[in-house]
Amino acid sequence: MPSLSKQLHKASYDFFKANNEDFTTDSGAVAPTYTSEGVSLAVTTDSTNSVIYQNDLLFFDIDLVKRVEFLFKPKDLDADSVIHLGMASDYNSDPTATAAHAFLKILGDGTVTAETDDGTNDLSELLEYTVTSNAWHRASIDFSAGVQSISPPGSSIGGKGSVQFSISESGTNRHAARMTKHMDMSNYSAGLQILCNAALSGSTASPSAGVIIQRIEVEHELPNS
Repeated sequence: MPSLSKQLHKASYDFFKANNEDFTTDSGAVAPTYTSEGVSLAVTTDSTNSVIYQNDLLFFDIDLVKRVEFLFKPKDLDADSVIHLGMASDYNSDPTATAAHAFLKILGDGTVTAETDDGTNDLSELLEYTVTSNAWHRASIDFSAGVQSISPPGSSIGGKGSVQFSISESGTNRHAARMTKHMDMSNYSAGLQILCNAALSGSTASPSAGVIIQRIEVEHELPNS
C-alpha cells in the first residue's frame, strides 16, 4: 500500500489588533502595545520583559513543523536591547531558560545569534548578519531542511538534527546563515509554541527600544487522521 503524504498547513498570525486570541502575555511583564504596524514589545528597565507567547499550549509538534517565519522591525535598538524570536516548549522570562527552543537572538548592536536547545544539546552560533534598526526584516527558522553537510571535519544531518536559520531586510534576498555546526534538536520530540520576547541586558533603554512584530507564519504538516 503506498504511503500517504501529509497535508501542509500554514498558520498565519497578524498583529494589527489588540488581544489576539491565540497569544497571551506574562502578567508580570510590560504589556505589549498594538499599533497600525503590529504588536510592539519594549522595556525601559532591567529585570523586566515584554512578551507574547501561546500560553504554553504546544500547538506545533516539532516533527511536523516545517518552518516558522517572522516579519518584524527592530525598533530604536539600544545598546542593552535583547530580542528573542522563535519557538519554545514553555515560557520563561529568560527565553534561554526554556527546556527546549529555537530562537533568533538580536542584540542592541544588531548582531544576530542562532540558539537551539533540545534538552541535551544547548547550542548557539553568531550569524554573519547585522540587522538595521527601524527597518523591516524577514527571518525564518527551518526544522525540515534537507541534509546539511558541515565540514571539515563534519557530518551530514538533516531536518531537526540541523535546524537552519535565515534573515534579511524585507524586500531583499533572504540571507541563509552559513552554519559551522549542526544546530541539533533531534533529542526533542514534543510540542512547541511561538514565543517572542524583548528584554534588557543592562539598566536602561530608550522608551521605544524593542521590536514590532507584524506577522508570524508557521508551516507544518497535519497529522494523519
